[in-house]
This record gives sequence, structure tokens and C-alpha cells, in this order.
Amino acid sequence: MPIPAALALVCALPVTAIATPAAVDFTRDVAPLLAARCFKCHGPDADSRKAGLRLDKRAGAVAVLESGDAAIVPGKPEESELIARVTSADADERMPPVDGHAALTADEVGVLRAWIASGAEYAKHWSWQPLPPVDSERARAVAGADAPGANVASPLRDVHLPGMVDDAAWLRRVTFDITGLPPTPAECAAFAAAMHAATDAPAADAARAAVVDALLASPRFGERWGRHWLDVVRYAETHGHEFDYPIDEAWRYRDWAIRALNADLPYADFVREQIAGDLLAAPRRNPEDGTSESQLATGWWWMSQGTHAPVDVRLDQAERVDNQIDVATKAFLGTTASCARCHDHKFDDVSQRDYYALFGVVKSSRRAYAYQDPGGVIGSAVKSLRAARRDDAHAKAVVPPAPAGATWTFDRGTLEGWTASGWAFGEEPAGSADSGALAMKLQGTLRSPTFTVPAGPIRVRCRGTGAKLRLVIDGYWLNDRNDLLFEGFIRDVDHRDEWRTQAFDARRYTGELAHLEAIDDGDGFIAIDWVALGDVAEADCAPAPVTAPAPAATDAPKPGATPDIPAPRRVLAMEDGTGMDSPLYARGVPANARDMVPRGMIAGLRTVNVAPTSTDTPTNATPAGSGRLALAEEIVSPNNPLTWRVAANRVWHHMMGRGIVASTDDFGVLGQAPTDVATLDWLAMRLRAHGSIKRLVREIALSPVYRSSARPMRRLDGEALRDAIIATADSLDLAMGGPSVSVHLTDAMQGRGRPGKSGPLDGARRRSVYLEVRRNFLPPFLQVFDQPVPTTTVGTRSVSNVPAQALAMMNDPFVRGQAERWGRITFADVKRPVDERVRGMFGRAYARPAGADEVNAALAFLGDAPNPSAEAWSDLAHAIFLSTEFRYLR
Repeated sequence: MPIPAALALVCALPVTAIATPAAVDFTRDVAPLLAARCFKCHGPDADSRKAGLRLDKRAGAVAVLESGDAAIVPGKPEESELIARVTSADADERMPPVDGHAALTADEVGVLRAWIASGAEYAKHWSWQPLPPVDSERARAVAGADAPGANVASPLRDVHLPGMVDDAAWLRRVTFDITGLPPTPAECAAFAAAMHAATDAPAADAARAAVVDALLASPRFGERWGRHWLDVVRYAETHGHEFDYPIDEAWRYRDWAIRALNADLPYADFVREQIAGDLLAAPRRNPEDGTSESQLATGWWWMSQGTHAPVDVRLDQAERVDNQIDVATKAFLGTTASCARCHDHKFDDVSQRDYYALFGVVKSSRRAYAYQDPGGVIGSAVKSLRAARRDDAHAKAVVPPAPAGATWTFDRGTLEGWTASGWAFGEEPAGSADSGALAMKLQGTLRSPTFTVPAGPIRVRCRGTGAKLRLVIDGYWLNDRNDLLFEGFIRDVDHRDEWRTQAFDARRYTGELAHLEAIDDGDGFIAIDWVALGDVAEADCAPAPVTAPAPAATDAPKPGATPDIPAPRRVLAMEDGTGMDSPLYARGVPANARDMVPRGMIAGLRTVNVAPTSTDTPTNATPAGSGRLALAEEIVSPNNPLTWRVAANRVWHHMMGRGIVASTDDFGVLGQAPTDVATLDWLAMRLRAHGSIKRLVREIALSPVYRSSARPMRRLDGEALRDAIIATADSLDLAMGGPSVSVHLTDAMQGRGRPGKSGPLDGARRRSVYLEVRRNFLPPFLQVFDQPVPTTTVGTRSVSNVPAQALAMMNDPFVRGQAERWGRITFADVKRPVDERVRGMFGRAYARPAGADEVNAALAFLGDAPNPSAEAWSDLAHAIFLSTEFRYLR
């Protein structure tokens, strides 16, 4: 009897057939073979290609060579030079070369023969092949598959499996999977009553549906699934490396992810906001304070590791952008595009030009601490100020004429291609770009177009107080923590009554790309008269006092008090810089720049008709945009198969414990083969049709596949285990959001960057998602239970079973402390009989009634005292925490 496909998924058994001559699949059998055995000399790398033969493309493989033969003659393996060479007994003729290379095995030769005999067709990998086209009827059917009474075929429902878990095990499993917490005793009792009252299968299904709907509506859902997503984007709050410098305001992105998932943000918008939320014409607003959620979503781009004082700043930028590309393509596309940094991808359809097309998009974007206006108070004040603008002496200060040779002046009523964030700089400078022209309390940052660092000084004529000027080289920002090798690139401006010329000596970075920032983050101001990248007369650089004409009668301030202006909220975000294509770096080395590559999407996944991006040269001062918004639209296109397959597979993985594609971050040739493509595509089409992660979770949770007893036991991950310990001890604080709880430091956690003080041992009893994530000081308890190091995308955590885990459960002060707390609470409950308290502990820990043998064993453990001591109850609590059943889901 054949195994049903759904059961194969449950058991996580591979269902693909072993390749035979009659069933050779190019992407599964042939492409990896050619890549491993042939591409080193006959692959995509033109510099290392031998004899003019290229085997990674069909046109090259079937082309007639100078010898008059063709490597592959479709349909005729015996006439194909490839077969002749790989089977030759002549050491001078055999391929791969005898020297240092093993000959192909008989099975490998058989695969090639069968493939050539069948026509030698090249094909896209299965994951790159399109989903069935979007069709309105199909979309309605897929979108309504989980509706009550829906009569729609579903591979999750239309399957009969031998054996289902009992109701208590299902409740515990589904509650942990959706919320990351155990069910409460009240929830267990209510579900047991509902199932007892159910007289038929539809009533039982309704009872389970009610549970799932309540779990999906709980704010705990976003906390659980938000933690899953933080693994994918390598969320961290410090940069690691030697000093582990902080990433200020990182926690706001974490809270964005939790809110977005709780709100069931359509998946296309979930992706779109993270790629280019700052560029959306109509950003999504926080319903409570009106701030831009979309802008906040871009903060993940900057959560990479970061070194201080890089000797090669262009290489440092290349490493940073490589990590950003690596995370973005794995997270949203399940594609290891970073493999193409140095050469065309050896296995997947990602060329080196594709990589640098993405590189240009990211390099044209800038790290920023954007300004937000909770409640719109600042915006209202600005509107009032502009309506009744004061023509005071500050606004009317005489600006000296710009010298010959100035690159930018601000005497034509525009910002001259500079970009402003915040409210301080306005839109129409009058002689100078002045952050105090409207009101001193307004804050903002003004950024120049990208330029090439000249051989001479970079001069900025300015005045101000309580503000800063900053020169940013190749996007490097950690000099605000440590200015080694970047001394003098951040300048305090504190000369309000005198125009001075600030000269940046950046000659050691001549030829690098840079931009300037004028930063007003307080109650002061900065006014910039002109900027020169070339020579100007020394006389024009001399200090000059600020003068103002006597106010005329029409200059009198208008009546009315200046509005009260609060400080804005600062959030880590991405903003657009000058749109610039990237050169292709030969062998991935930034010093080996070759021809320019138009920025954009991976060519093989391009689905949206977008106007070609500009190819501005580095000296072009006109910002053309990064291309991130176009990239976002390409990624979420209904015609992009990877986005929807990858997302649907992630949901399946978190619900079932293993993805249909087990390598959740790699859908390429080197990834693991899917166990059931048809089911994966069903899920992907369904998600594409309605965009709801919650609906996909719901259908899986209510399916026979999910309820099957054939699934192996699964250990709780570190965060769920920690949260379960606190919840079971009846001490979990369910407060949401806000700054992270400082990491608790042990004596063994030493090194540079160590925080000055330790956080509480119990993490203030908050959920684990709210614990600080410091790269160099990660919580040991979570680490021993396989919390990943936040370096790159980790969609599938390791699941180990090592002695350190048992030792942690026995000896960790946190575990012992929670056991003592639970013991004291149980000891104090003197109104309940001892055996009833024991049953209550088992029910709370395991979400099921205690067996008679378990109760008797626990009573014997507690001793004969009428009211066992708090220490005895604590020891019992600790023993329960140590049990396998507590740590595993059935």
C-alpha cells in the first residue's frame, strides 16, 4: 500500500525516487554532477574556462568546438564527446584530468548517458519554476479553503492517517506552536469540557477551531512568531567583534515584528515594508500614535556585525553589504546569492552580475536614525510655524557670497540635491541650509549627495550651536563609537555668531565614495552656507561675523506664542542615498573594480516591468534613488515563485517541526529536496492568494496531518522552555514591548564590551523575546538549548541533545530559583489537600491529568508530613522541570 504524501511529510521521510536512467531529473541529478565535476574548467567563470567549452549553459554544451565535435549531441550519447572523455582509458584524454581528479563512477556516467539520450534538456531548478498562474477562480477557492463548510480540496484535510494524538497532547502542542507558552489550567479544563460535550466529529472540530482562533487572536502569537522571524534577520542589539558596540533602538524593530504579526499584516506588505518601507507613498501608520510602522520595518538592514577602525574601509563596506544581501536573499527568497560575490553561482541561477545588481541597490541606501512624531504634535507645530513664520534676526542673518569653486550653495531656494529627514531643515533654504530657520527645537539631519573624496580638503562653511557635521566614508558609521582611523570626521559646531569653514582632511581616502551629514539633534541649530570639494581661495575661508540688517516694519514677529515642540522619537532605519550602480568586483575584491552593473533584481527572478535604473557615475550629484522599492515589488510579485514557497515552507516548519524543504533558507541545488512539492505549492498558492500567515497556521493546526500521532516528539526551543518554566511557576510578566531587559551576567561572561551592570537573573520574568541580545554576551541558558548566534539567517535551528542541557536544568540558578518560587506558592496553598496540589502541579506542567502512579510517587517523594515543607515542594517542582515530558511535545 503506497504511503500517502501527507504521511510522508509527517514522518519527514524523503519521497523522491532514486535516479534511474528512465527518471533522470536535470536539476536534481545532472546539475549537481556537472557543477561538482566539470564547472571548475568548463563552467561560468570565463577566466578559468578551458578549451572554450562551457557546460553550464545548453548553448555552450551543444556547440561545435574547434575540433569539429560537440560535447553533447542531444539524443545521441555515443556521439557526444563528453561521454567519450569521461569514459576514456587514455590518461591524456580522460576528463576530469587524471592528475588529482577521480574518474566518474559508473552511476554518474549512467546519469549523463540517460540525460543525453532523453534530449539533454537544461531546466530551471524546481523551486524557480513558476507556480500555477494567478487565476481569480483559483484564488477564491484557495483563499476560502479554511472557511466554515468550505467544499475545497485540500491536501491537508483530504488524507486519512492511522492514529491521532489525544486531546490533551494536541492542546499542549498547538498552544506551544502558536504562542510559545503552555496552556493554562483554565484553558485545559475548558477544552476538556468542550471535547466531552462534543457528540460528533463536527462538534469536536468546532471545539478545536475555537481553541486555535483564540490562540491566533492572542498577543502571544506575535511574540512567538516574531522570535522566529528575528532568527531569520539575525536580530541583535550589539555589533559584536572586539568591543560589542550597541545598536541603539534595535528593540523597536523587534516590537514592529511582533505588532505586524499580531495584526496579520499581509505577507506582501510584511516583505515590502522591510525592504523599502521608507519609500512607500502611503506608509502604514501605528494605530496608537500615528508614527510610520513602514519606516521602522527597515531597521533590520543594519543589525550586522561591525568592526571598529577598518584599515580598508571599502572592503569593510563590501563585507557589510555582503551580509545584508546574504540575509535578504535567504530570508525572502531562500537563495544563497552571496555565493556569487566572487564568481557566478556554481549551482543556482545567480550570476556575479546579479550579485552586484543587488549590491548597487544596498550601497545606494544609507543608515539613518529617522525621526518620528508620536501623535503628530511636531507636525502640527511645524504647520503653525509655517503659517505664521517669524522673520527674526536668525532667519535674516546675512550670508556671505559663495566663493568660486563651491560645489554646493543654497542660494537658489532648493537643497541642491541634498536630502533632509526630520523637520528642521525645511524645503526652501534662504541663502543657507539652516536647521534653526523655523524653530530651534526642531530636529533633523541633512545629507549630501554621494561624491568621490577629492585629493584636497573638503570644506564646509557653516555656523551653529549644539549641532554636528559628519563626513561618512563608504557608509562607515562606527566612528561615532571609536574614531580610530577616522579622527576629525565628526565635528561639533558651536559658533553661532561666526561663519567658519570646517575643512575635512580625508586625503587617505581619496577616490572613495562619501557623503556629508549636518545633524541637529537638540535645541540648537546648524546653518550651511556652501560646500566645496575643490579649491577655493583662502580669503573665502576666513572666519566672518554674522550680521543682520535692522528689521523693517514688515519684519516684526507676528503675534502668537511659539508652539511647544517635543523631542522626536529616533528609530533605526534605512533611507535612500544617491542612486549609483556598483562595479563588478573581480574575485569579490573591491580593489579589482570592473564594469558597472545596473542595480536591480536577480535576472532569473525578474517579473515586474520596471523602467531601467540609471547608471549615474559616482560624481553625479542628482540622487536617482536606490531601486529598493522596485526590488521590493519584484520580490513580492505574484509571479515570483520563491517568495511564496519559502514563506509557506517557513510556516509549515514552525508548525510541524520540519519544513517540506528541510533547508528552509536554501531552496537551491545544494538545499534539501522537498518531500512533497504538490503540498508545498498548495500552501504557497494559498498564501499568495490571501497573504495571511494566521490563516495558513490555522489550516495546518486543524488538519489531520498536524494531529497525527506519527509525528516524532519534539523538544521545546530555549525560549519556549524558559518561558514555560516561568509560566509554570506562575510568575510570568506578560507586559509587551519596550527596551530590552539587560542580560544577566555570570562570572564567566568576560571581555571587552561587557556591560557595566548585570540584568536580573530571572530576566524580570519577561518573555524571552524581550531579553537583550548582545552578540558577545548571549544568555548561556538559551545558548545551551541552541539559540543561534545572530550572524546570518537561521530559519532552522539546530536541535541538539547534549549533557550540558541536563546540567543546565539541574544546576542553573534561574531554573532552581523558579522551582523554589513554584514550591513556595504550592506550600502556601494550605487550603487544598496535598494530593490535590500534586495533581495541580502535574496538570500545570503537562497539560493533562496526573496518573494514579504519578500521584503516589510524588506523595512518597514529599514524605509523610501533613503539609510538606516549602523545600520539599520546591524539590518536586524541580524534578518536574527536569522531566522529559516537560521539555518535549508529543
